[in-house]
Amino acid sequence: MTEMRRKPKHYFPSLADQMRAVNRLIRRTASASWMSDTKWRKLFVALGEADCGVERCVMKFVDVETPRTMNFPKEGDLWPPRPWIDSEFGPLELRAIEWLDIPLDGVSPASKDRPATRIDIFKAKSVIEKLGQYPLIEMPDRIRILGHSIPPP
Repeated sequence: MTEMRRKPKHYFPSLADQMRAVNRLIRRTASASWMSDTKWRKLFVALGEADCGVERCVMKFVDVETPRTMNFPKEGDLWPPRPWIDSEFGPLELRAIEWLDIPLDGVSPASKDRPATRIDIFKAKSVIEKLGQYPLIEMPDRIRILGHSIPPP
């Protein structure tokens, strides 16, 4: 007889199981949730269409300890199924975004695929404010859009 192997702790047999695990984590840890999947999608599409020069961002996910610097999602990354975005890290749940930072230094950093570009942060902020009730926090070096308020441990 073959020996039954234990599954790794973070193994998800399906994306639906992964989504349920993220939902449980959010319910257990977040004091408030500000963004829905639809609001994230509208934000990414609106900033892409406004051509603000935002190419890179920093995202913190509820189920990942450290923030990730990544390409800013484009409309083509928002393929169905609706609660997911495609990224260089694979599919990511929109509802798992704890916060998203856009740098205020005026330059979207260069990558191996493209040169550095100027960010029109005032245009980006204006686009976000026109969308409606988005939890926007201005910091000295970036603007932050909150997905969830999670108190420190």
